[in-house]
Amino acid sequence: MGDLSADEAARIAMTVVHEARHAEQRFRVARLQAGEGMDAGFDMDEDAAAAASAAPLRGGGQDAREAREWRENQFGEDATYREAVTWWVMNIRPAIDVANHPDADSYERLGRLLRGWGKPGGAADVIRNHLASARRRRKATIIADVTRITDAFDGAIGMYGALSPTSAPDEFEPLLNALIDLSKAVYKAYADQPIEADAWAAGNATFEAYGKAAGAAHP
Repeated sequence: MGDLSADEAARIAMTVVHEARHAEQRFRVARLQAGEGMDAGFDMDEDAAAAASAAPLRGGGQDAREAREWRENQFGEDATYREAVTWWVMNIRPAIDVANHPDADSYERLGRLLRGWGKPGGAADVIRNHLASARRRRKATIIADVTRITDAFDGAIGMYGALSPTSAPDEFEPLLNALIDLSKAVYKAYADQPIEADAWAAGNATFEAYGKAAGAAHP
């Protein structure tokens, strides 16, 4: 720790708190399940499961409201949508890199990626098909995020359709920009996931507090 800069240490602290918050989310959902007379519904350490059962969460307070939202996001109707968004955040960068540095194989490689995202069960397909559920439940944030992602993906498909295997490198720029727009739309949806928004808020608060403490210690 003594070899770390204040910024590096703050980022480590932020990451620890972020992941610890995810653990707290699952524990509170298990407490909510116990309060409703059910098992946790997911794998837990035996001691943690016993502790959750011994502290059932009931009522309409903030803790319970948050737990219900997290449960729907983690294990309920939004779970598959969340998984698709999270997967895409981590797997969109290769397409951007290919479009940014096109070579003789770029057209085919990008086509494979786009077709994979759009095929049944692919990230774009899962997200697009979640719109009906979001509308039925009047989930305004999800509706906006799905619409933004779908429009961006369709835009990228359109830009790809204007290319050919013999396209010059500079002709890939419109597709590159469309993929960047898609990446931003996917990340926005990721950041809007209740469990991620909560964990990032906790982590960012830790980062800021650590920075202030370090500054106070070393004026």
